This record gives sequence, structure tokens and C-alpha cells, in this order.
Amino acid sequence: MELVITTVILAILAAAAMPNFRDFMRRNNVAAQANNVLADLQNARSEAISQRKQVSVCPRAPGAAETDTSCQLASTNFDGGWLSYTTTAAGSAYAAGTAGYDLLHSSSGNPSLSIRSNQSVYTFNSRGELSDQVQHAISVCFKPVSGQATEGTSTGAVPGKTIIISPTGRAIVQDLAAGTDCTPT
Repeated sequence: MELVITTVILAILAAAAMPNFRDFMRRNNVAAQANNVLADLQNARSEAISQRKQVSVCPRAPGAAETDTSCQLASTNFDGGWLSYTTTAAGSAYAAGTAGYDLLHSSSGNPSLSIRSNQSVYTFNSRGELSDQVQHAISVCFKPVSGQATEGTSTGAVPGKTIIISPTGRAIVQDLAAGTDCTPT
């Protein structure tokens, strides 16, 4: 009888803790992916300065194979991941095998997260500045339905993150307000 009571109490406690644990894992995934984006932007900027070349970061197609190195130039959807590469022209797509285009890094997206931007390609010049000299943002949010092309939202339980990239190329991560969609302005 004592074992049954103990088991019931443990089941009740586990049921009460499960939603909080799930939200904790979701918050952790959002923060980790925002930090991955930030690290790759900082690495691209550092490479531009050290190599004295232009370095770009562009979105990959959602669901793209790991070996796919094509950019989606008209898209601000980074759900499929991103590429960072040296380039000869600001805003141009990665051109494998072309002189001046060297792939530096390829990252994959997370199907349970949406990553949206207000720019399709970010190019850092040899001084580490954004080539267009405009502030930009990339937002990372949890998707209500994993793997779909839907855009996530920032909630009180799972706040989204936004990466602000200044014209000088410096980037920082900030929380999005609850109820905010994942489209940066």
C-alpha cells in the first residue's frame, strides 16, 4: 500500500513538473541557436578583418542537405541554416569553385526554431563593418509546430531572442518581448 501511494505521489509531481521542464528545454534551444548565430556572425567579421577580404553570411534553404552550399538570396528565412564565405562582391551568393569565394563555415537550422532576418545576405568588409552601413537584426523563436515553415513567436514561457548587428559589425543578443512575432524590423 505504501508503495502504491508513493508511486501515485511521484506521478503527480512528475506531471506537475513536466510543462516547466519542457519550457526550460525550449528556452535553452532558443538561447543556444541565438548564440550559434551570434558566434558565426562574429567569426565572419573576424575573418573579414584578418583576411582583409569581404565575408558574407547567407541563408540556406529549409530542409537543405548538409552538402548543399547554395544561398537563398531573396529570402530572409534562415531556418535551414546559413553559410559564411569569402566573396568578391557584397551581397552575392556563394559560388563554389569560383576564384575569391571560399566556404568558411556551414551551419544547419533546428526544425523546432524559426530564424528570421530583415536582410538576406550580411557582408562584412575588410574593416569588419557591414557593407551597407545599416543596422540589422536576426530573430530566433520557438515554432509551435516543429518542422513546418511557420514562423515562431516570443512568449512569456519561451521568449525569443534577437541579434542586433550594428553598422560597425558588432552584434549583441537581446530578449524579444512576449507576444512579439519573429520578424525583425
